[in-house]
Amino acid sequence: MLPTSKILWALVNNLVELSIGFGTIVLVTRQFTSDEAGTWILFTSIFLLLSKLREGFVQTALVKFSVGVEKEERNSILKSNLIINMCLEIALSTIIWIIGMMDFFPSISELLVRYPIYAIPWSIYRWILTVFRSQLNVKIIFKINTVILISLSVGGGCLFTFNWPLEFMVIILGVCSFNASLLGLYLINTKQFLKSKINWKHFKKQFYFGNHGILRELTGTLSNRINVFLTAGFLTFSDTALLGVAQRYTQLVLLPNTAIQSLLFPKACEIANSKDVALLKQLFEGNIARLLAVFIPLVSGISLFSHFLITFLNGPEYVPAAGLLVIMIVTIGLFAPFGNGFGSMVNAITKPHLNTQVVVVNSIINIILSVILVKNIGIYGAVIAPFLSELIGFIWIGKILKKELNIDFINCFQQIPTQYKILFVNLKKFISSKTVSI
Repeated sequence: MLPTSKILWALVNNLVELSIGFGTIVLVTRQFTSDEAGTWILFTSIFLLLSKLREGFVQTALVKFSVGVEKEERNSILKSNLIINMCLEIALSTIIWIIGMMDFFPSISELLVRYPIYAIPWSIYRWILTVFRSQLNVKIIFKINTVILISLSVGGGCLFTFNWPLEFMVIILGVCSFNASLLGLYLINTKQFLKSKINWKHFKKQFYFGNHGILRELTGTLSNRINVFLTAGFLTFSDTALLGVAQRYTQLVLLPNTAIQSLLFPKACEIANSKDVALLKQLFEGNIARLLAVFIPLVSGISLFSHFLITFLNGPEYVPAAGLLVIMIVTIGLFAPFGNGFGSMVNAITKPHLNTQVVVVNSIINIILSVILVKNIGIYGAVIAPFLSELIGFIWIGKILKKELNIDFINCFQQIPTQYKILFVNLKKFISSKTVSI
């Protein structure tokens, strides 16, 4: 099992990241019209797609090859990985800037022209987070994320006070990422790894993992965001805004999942290097059970109070997003722990092709279902399609993990009461210690 203290710090970090995302969407929905909000959500979906494309190529390889190696080799891996990261981001940013300048998509051209201002410092910031996560150094991540949150608060205040146009959101987020990157580069001791020698074998190994990662993230993220693109194309920007608001609230459910999964992969790599299959099985089933135990009350609470949350934070015109939100969080709460955990396990045992196969095929199924259902039943088709495709993927990965690591999903569900018992015992000990100290 992962250390509880590490998980708590990871939860705090993801809470800060969630606050950043929530702060952005609340600011946009409160400050601009629903059509403008829909335009922003379309732009951020494009941004996320390309960011995931880069991260899929870079991050998995970074964690896989930098954990459990000598300091000199690790610095060489960091240097080559950062070079790949920056080259890829500069190429993507240049393409998007050209598309914006040529005004191929008039509704978002002003945002696309400013894309590099946000994307390049963001790529450095995300790379730094991956480095510290590979070391399970969650306290430093908190410091870096806090810088972004403070910068966003100042920028959001200026946007509201001076009534800046929507395009300024790109600049504000770019400045936030730049500030966080400066702190991160200082804390990571950049000089040390930049002075290291480049080993070209590292590039070859990282490109192998990167090829799988980029295909996986392209299809996976496109699948996750296809409903945004379809509502913008088949329906209206207001419908896109409703869907975007609902998607943002799903981050509440993903908060504990992201926290644990970010620690699960480095730990799984460490165990996989020792060839202890039984311990890998225990790591997976125990932590997935822990996540499911957390999700049950969390999903129930958000479902009950979704109308109130959306009305309070985004405004009454976004209340129709509540129905979409309920379906989305049930889908995520039930399937996300298993899907993310599966990716960590097969990558740790150096079989990334299995994860790529599942993500690509399942993404294609989701895209096809989304097109059919959105065209025929409207905006609710955008949330029903992912549920059906995730159900298919759930059955598939269960069979793979049973074959590779003897992992049984039924054990995860059976261990849920045990997780509540552990939580109760830990809470009781905490209260007792506080009572004694008083």
